[in-house]
Amino acid sequence: MAKQLKNKVIAMIMLLVCANQAFAQEAGNMVWKEKNVYFINYGMGVNTIYNNAKWAPDGVGLAAELSGGVWFNSYFGARLALNGISDKLNVKGRNVADKVLFAHMDGMVNALNFFGGKKERIWALSPFAGAGAMGTWAENSKSLNRELMVDGGMIATLHAGKNLDVNLEAGAFIAREAAWFGGGRFLTFPYANLGLGYNFGSKRVERQSTLVFNDKTEDDATGPQKFAVSTNVIDYLDRGTINLGVSLALSRHISGELQYRMNPFKSGSGDDIVLNQKTVYAIGARYWPWICFSGWWIKGGIQAENYVRQNYITAIYGDGLKRGTGFGASIGGGYSLMLSKSFNIDLGADIWGGIDTTAEGNKAFILPNNLYLCIAYVFGRKQ
Repeated sequence: MAKQLKNKVIAMIMLLVCANQAFAQEAGNMVWKEKNVYFINYGMGVNTIYNNAKWAPDGVGLAAELSGGVWFNSYFGARLALNGISDKLNVKGRNVADKVLFAHMDGMVNALNFFGGKKERIWALSPFAGAGAMGTWAENSKSLNRELMVDGGMIATLHAGKNLDVNLEAGAFIAREAAWFGGGRFLTFPYANLGLGYNFGSKRVERQSTLVFNDKTEDDATGPQKFAVSTNVIDYLDRGTINLGVSLALSRHISGELQYRMNPFKSGSGDDIVLNQKTVYAIGARYWPWICFSGWWIKGGIQAENYVRQNYITAIYGDGLKRGTGFGASIGGGYSLMLSKSFNIDLGADIWGGIDTTAEGNKAFILPNNLYLCIAYVFGRKQ
């Protein structure tokens, strides 16, 4: 009898030890190595130039970027970048520059790790800011003009392989005008590019063998990091406005998003021409009470719009040619209906307000912004 009791006690102790070991291994199944990760990146894209504080773009040019840097840990990094622009900046009817070169040092933050904790993700979202110098070459001149500048923006990174990244970057340079521009005003150079990056020693995490006592984890509730692309059907009804939205789940309830809308079209001729040409950039976030990319949501963000309108919705904008730029904030809400594992239909609306700048000056506004009937494709959602 005593021997049987002794065996039962020993068996119970071994069971408790094994259970404790299983939980310990599950908690420690990923070991992070906070070593430096070095990278290089080359990208190509487009830019425009806002000149003389008029906030009217002087055309679109080609842009290239070569950068290299280091991630010191899972949160913070730095890079040295060289950006070249081939463009013609029109000032008072004459082209005064056709090449611009920026050299700058930036600090970067991995926002997903910083706010959402260290996880193995295939996506990274990294805001950056820095400063440097700008050089411009005047038309038909070999002289180099040097100016100080600051820059900032956002990099969305897809880890396509062990050492290979695909980077989508959007940002802007702000520099004081060269002496021969006159007035000492500032130039703003918005740009966007798509690049390929290579990482040296990019493995930050090692997996250990794990005894899983309960295969239900928090990730099963939230799913892996989710990413979505969408387009708004209603925008196409607005004289063919091309549009694209990109969203990324930052946590269970919060997603970040970038939106781009562009309309280059016109119809008619002479005084009867009708157009609603515009280029719109927006960045914002959504709050989802249940879970990202499903159910009700509310959103907020900032938006910039450059437009040219003529004879378009007379009751709102009036007749005649209207050129200007708006900058402000938006707020709205809606509902996302899950059609399948990968497809959503988004319904909603928002308004925006801010400052509109035209040849007549600046004025405040509050206007309807968007009606949403979006088709969205969601990557990484579990069935």
